[in-house]
Amino acid sequence: GEGGGEGEGGGEGEGGGEGGGAAARAQAPDPAALLGSISSCFDSYMSIYVSLEDKQIGEALAKLLEGETWQVAAAGRPDGRVFTSSKELFIALKRSFKRGTALQMDAVLFELQRVWGKHLRAYAKRVQEKLAAVGQPAEMTIAPSLSLDAAQQHFVCAVVNTSKYCSETTGQLEESIVKAMEGEHGGKVDMSPIQEEFQAVVTSGMKVLVAALESRIAPSLSAMAKIKWDAMEELGEDTSPYMLEVAAKAREMMPQLGEALLPLYVKFFCDKFVQSFVPRLIGSIYRCKRIGEVGAQQMQADVGTLKATLLELPTLGQASATAMYTKLVTKEVAAAEQVLKLVQTPEDMLEETVQEMDRNGISIDLQKILELKGLKKADTERLIEAYNLMQSSASEGGKKIKKMLNLAGGQSLLNF
Repeated sequence: GEGGGEGEGGGEGEGGGEGGGAAARAQAPDPAALLGSISSCFDSYMSIYVSLEDKQIGEALAKLLEGETWQVAAAGRPDGRVFTSSKELFIALKRSFKRGTALQMDAVLFELQRVWGKHLRAYAKRVQEKLAAVGQPAEMTIAPSLSLDAAQQHFVCAVVNTSKYCSETTGQLEESIVKAMEGEHGGKVDMSPIQEEFQAVVTSGMKVLVAALESRIAPSLSAMAKIKWDAMEELGEDTSPYMLEVAAKAREMMPQLGEALLPLYVKFFCDKFVQSFVPRLIGSIYRCKRIGEVGAQQMQADVGTLKATLLELPTLGQASATAMYTKLVTKEVAAAEQVLKLVQTPEDMLEETVQEMDRNGISIDLQKILELKGLKKADTERLIEAYNLMQSSASEGGKKIKKMLNLAGGQSLLNF
C-alpha cells in the first residue's frame, strides 16, 4: 500500500513538473521579438546617432580632401588609377555601414544611407570642380579654346577613372544596404541618382578631352579657310598639309588615352569627338570664300583622309572599332561630302541633288553653298526662296526650282 502511494505521488509529481515546464516554455518570449522591443526603446534617440555619423563622415571627407594630392600612378591598369581620397571615402562609409547594420534597425540604416548619399554627392561635386572649364565661342562652328599639357591630360583621365569607380562602388553599396534590410525600407533605397552624378562627371571629363583635341586642331582648320580653293587648277598628289596636321594630332593623342583610360571610355571619346569635330569641319568649309571645281575635288580627297583617320582612332587607343562607330563616322563625314558634292553639282542637276539630300534627312545651308559656288546675289535669293517653298510644299517648290533653273529652253540663271 505504501508503494502504491509513493507511485501515485511520484506520478503526480512528475506530471506536475512536466505541466509546469510546458507552461514556462509557452510563456518564454521570442528572442527576436525581445530584441526588437528593446531596440525600439531607443528609436527616439536614433536621430542623435545618425547626426553623429553624419558629422564623423563629414569630418573624415574634409580631411581626405585636404590631404588629396590629386595625382595617380602614371602606369598600371586604368581602373586602378583613381584618387586616393575616393578609396578612403568608401572605406569610411563601409565602417559606418558595419556600425549601422549591427543595430539591426532598418529605419536607422535607411537614414544612414541618406547621409552617405549626401557625402558622395559632395565628393562628386568636388571632383567636378577640379576640371578645367571649356570655353565655347558664340559661333558653334568654331572650336573651343582649351589647352592641356601632358600632366593635365593625365589628370582629366584620372577624374574619369575615379568617377567611374565611385559610380560602380555606389551601386555595390546600394546592394549591400538592401540586402541588410528585411522590412519595407529596402524597396525605398535608390542610390542611382548619385551614380548618375558621377557619370555626369565622367561625361564632363570626356568633353574636356574632346575640347583639348579640337583646340589643338583648330589652327589647321584656320589654315584651311585661308587657302584659295577657287584658284586651284590641278589636284595635288597628296592630302593637303592642313589635313595631314589634323590627322597627325589625332593620332598623337589616341595612344595616350589608350594608356590612361579603359577601352569603354576610349570609344566614348571617339564617339564624342566625331560628333563634335565633323560639324566644325563643315563650318570651316562654309567659311571659305569660294570653292572651285578642282578645289572641291581636293577637299573631297582631304575628307577621305580624315574619314580613314577617324575610323582608326579606336584601334590607336587600344580599343576596338564597333560597327556602330563605323556607321557614325560614315554618317557624319557624309554630311561634309554632300556639301562638296553640291558645290560641284552642275546647275541643271542642282534641283535633283537637293531633293535627294532632303529625302535622306541631310541638313544643308543652301545659301552658303550657293555663295561658295559664286552665284550672283539675285540668283541666290531666288533659289533660296524656292528651296524654302520646297521645304513646305515639295511639289510646288520643285516646280519653281525647275522653272528657275531651266528658263528659255534650258538657259540657266546660274553663272559659273
